[in-house]
Amino acid sequence: MQANQIDFSVTDIEVAGQELDKAQIGCYIFNNDENVDCIIVNDTDHRHVLDLSNSKSIIRVTVKGLSDSTKLGSVSFPAATFLDFSEKMTKEIWITLFDFEDDDLYDGNLTEDDPEAPRIKVSFTKGLKPTKRRKTGKGTKTSVTTTTRVVKTVQETRVISEEELANYNVEALQSSLRTELADLIASLKSDQDDIFAENDERVQTLANLESVHAELKGEHDQDVAFGKTLDALKDTIDKDLSNKRGEIEQQVKDLQALIQNVEAATKTAEDEKVKGEKEKGRLTAIVETPEDLSEQGLTNEAKNLRGKPYTLTFILLFYSFHILKPNSS
Repeated sequence: MQANQIDFSVTDIEVAGQELDKAQIGCYIFNNDENVDCIIVNDTDHRHVLDLSNSKSIIRVTVKGLSDSTKLGSVSFPAATFLDFSEKMTKEIWITLFDFEDDDLYDGNLTEDDPEAPRIKVSFTKGLKPTKRRKTGKGTKTSVTTTTRVVKTVQETRVISEEELANYNVEALQSSLRTELADLIASLKSDQDDIFAENDERVQTLANLESVHAELKGEHDQDVAFGKTLDALKDTIDKDLSNKRGEIEQQVKDLQALIQNVEAATKTAEDEKVKGEKEKGRLTAIVETPEDLSEQGLTNEAKNLRGKPYTLTFILLFYSFHILKPNSS
């Protein structure tokens, strides 16, 4: 591929807040306003060779829906943007789309991704068309595209003039055959080197996949061990809660029994207090009975008590202290 040709493709698209069916998004490629191709976003194998022999060419990518022609934006590249790019390797970069084609000129240098959406990811190679695209990475999904090489042998037939035939000899024929054979061997060796390089890449991809698998397995084992630790902790907490619940229930029963005992003791004390009050009233009535009525129907016990005032006072104090005193229990 010549240096003024660019292998170009669009591999992805992002629109803020929208989920897009990439199979329905077309990227229309224009070279100086001439529509030269349409690349479907999810068709990663579709690439177009841009002819930039005219350094003043403008390459525009207009992105819109295939079914409803809804325009998502556009971006234009001066040919010099690609021609001045020094790296001879496949480059992928995010480019922001603009709303209007009369103001969509890209002014970057193809070295940093544009963060604003909507944006497209363009892939291009300067001076060398890649045989395949491969994306690998630790911890990411790996996609491998296998390229099948088809080698065709073309027999070129031309008419040899009599003069050339006269000058043609065995040595010249042998020399020509040696040259062609050497060219064929060199070509086959180049193809063989490419195949070896592809096999090396496949081996590296397999190694990356094995590394990712080992990491995932290690994370799984850690998750299993952590799950067992959580289960053991849960069992311990359940047992502690069960024991605490039993202790609390026993404390509640003890408190209820104590309350019942206190209520019973209180009722007994109240009954004794009522009896003491009655007895005190009866004795008080006896003591306070007037002299002129003391001889009327009084018992000998009452008469004796009236005759011994100090003894009666002692009895009243005894009742007041022992009988009327509230039960301390």
